Amino acid sequence: RYWRDWSSDVCSSDLGGRDHINEMIPPTSQWGKSYVTLEIMRGGKGDLYRAVALQDGTNIFWSSYDFKSGTRTNGPTGVLNMKAGEVRSIPKSPEEVVTGPANAKGVIGIGVFKANKPFLLMHESCSANWDGSGDYDPFTIYCVAAEQYTKGTIFQSPLNSRYTNHFFSLIAIGDTADPSMKLLKSIKLDGKFVYVITPSFLGNRIPGTNFYYVRIPVSSGAHTIYGDTPFGGEIYGFGQFDSYGWPAATAFKQLSLYDTLPPVLTRTEACGDFDFFGTEIRN
Repeated sequence: RYWRDWSSDVCSSDLGGRDHINEMIPPTSQWGKSYVTLEIMRGGKGDLYRAVALQDGTNIFWSSYDFKSGTRTNGPTGVLNMKAGEVRSIPKSPEEVVTGPANAKGVIGIGVFKANKPFLLMHESCSANWDGSGDYDPFTIYCVAAEQYTKGTIFQSPLNSRYTNHFFSLIAIGDTADPSMKLLKSIKLDGKFVYVITPSFLGNRIPGTNFYYVRIPVSSGAHTIYGDTPFGGEIYGFGQFDSYGWPAATAFKQLSLYDTLPPVLTRTEACGDFDFFGTEIRN
């Protein structure tokens, strides 16, 4: 299944570009009800999002917060009442943003999206025409649902030299009752503790939640990240004319199933060598 977007001027270039945004998306059994996102590091005018409802009567509540002060950036909480299969833009349609006032903006800073039913959320980075921040092509990222956070993964940024800047957005679940921040301190990126790489990580709590965030510049190539608490994230980057973005840390659990059974392990031995075979019973 693909997310296809023949974008309006806000997401594509009117300077001769022929952008066609594609993103492979997960099956509906893996959609979640809670998403946390971080604004892409570029012009500071915010980002656009698009939500797809799975069922009738889907109510999506969203709000956004400033990175430094934690105050609201887009006014009062927005609410979307949607039908099955309906697609809605957040904070408004790209057409409205383009034709609206010059100070029109997207979702600024940290975005928090919650719903009563599963939905899909897509994160859009617009072109240079949107905020004048550079000759960037647009891209779109399938947002990682909080229900799909993982405790370890390997993610990849392009080796192609045309991409000169790479950024990793990390959202992790912390224990707000633990002053030692043990869970957050356990997360390592490429063998180094994230809180050592960026000390502000431990203080970057998203208001009213147990989520913590950090945005880290990374090099091109493969990266490993693991810890004792679930996390999600995005990897994206820019060149002079090109850009890319995709999920960096996500599981692919079927959320309609509850995995309460451990895998069945069997073992055979021959001359001191052990062979183990694991069978996953469910999910």
